[in-house]
Amino acid sequence: MRATGHPVSHPQHRHPRARFDTADQIIIGAAGALFGFGALLWLTGEFAGRLFGDGSPGADPTELVGIVLRFATDPGDPAAAWPAGGHGALPGPVPFYICLACLFLLGFVFGLGLWRMWRSSGGASGSFT
Repeated sequence: MRATGHPVSHPQHRHPRARFDTADQIIIGAAGALFGFGALLWLTGEFAGRLFGDGSPGADPTELVGIVLRFATDPGDPAAAWPAGGHGALPGPVPFYICLACLFLLGFVFGLGLWRMWRSSGGASGSFT
């Protein structure tokens, strides 16, 4: 009790996990998808250039957003998505998309393996079972 005779009010206890509203979830999801797709395109350009082209296209990872935006405008010419110095190092669309499919499949298999290990170790704790 306070000196005035009124009880001390306690702040309401909040749930220990932060809650995000729908708009926050959409923004975080879109930013994550943009970054993930950009990283996949950048890796694909590196592998395709080294395996089928004339070496690395030389784009910095900081240019991910520009690569994604240019790629979206003309997916039939993936080399055009890279900055001017990297166009010649990349192969044509078919080898590029073969590398993209291989990297996507590799990432999918890796993620599936991690998910199965997590589920088998009890990480899901009974949810969705």
